[in-house]
Amino acid sequence: MEESRNNIPKEFRRVFWDVNPHTLDIWRDADFILECVLEYGTWDAVKCVREIYSDDELRPFFLLRS
Repeated sequence: MEESRNNIPKEFRRVFWDVNPHTLDIWRDADFILECVLEYGTWDAVKCVREIYSDDELRPFFLLRS
């Protein structure tokens, strides 16, 4: 991935039509990013999220929504 580690990968920028994806940080805005990608993203975007976030990083997101 050619992007900086904190930038939104181009594979799923299209799900952020209501915000400037360049202002998002993958760590600071993880909950927002996950919500958008899981709601509006493609399967490739979901796979990309799995490459970025570990199981331990994803667990709190899903536990809060269960």
